[in-house]
Amino acid sequence: MGLCDNSQWWWPRRGFWPCAVNPNDSVLDAFEALFSEQGWTETDDRTLETGFAKIALYAKNDVITHAARQLPTGEWTSKLGKHVDLAHKIDELDGPMYGAVFRIYKKSI
Repeated sequence: MGLCDNSQWWWPRRGFWPCAVNPNDSVLDAFEALFSEQGWTETDDRTLETGFAKIALYAKNDVITHAARQLPTGEWTSKLGKHVDLAHKIDELDGPMYGAVFRIYKKSI
């Protein structure tokens, strides 16, 4: 299992989260701690790279609102709530609900 598991809704303090979260930590702090623990690094590259998995964090007013994972096709997938998975282009969720892509992380697979 890991961040590529889409059987659960991953979100600190509200959904599934595999490690402890300090109550004073922001959502970004929680994601960054988990990414660091699991070997993910920040990147600016949104393209599909052979041998890498990628996750994008979306933010509105510098507050993390959403996360999406890149699929092997180059599209991205998001779990909207606890049950619905949606495939989309990375910028298709930009707007008033989620804000825009804030950071992208990648990990060798």
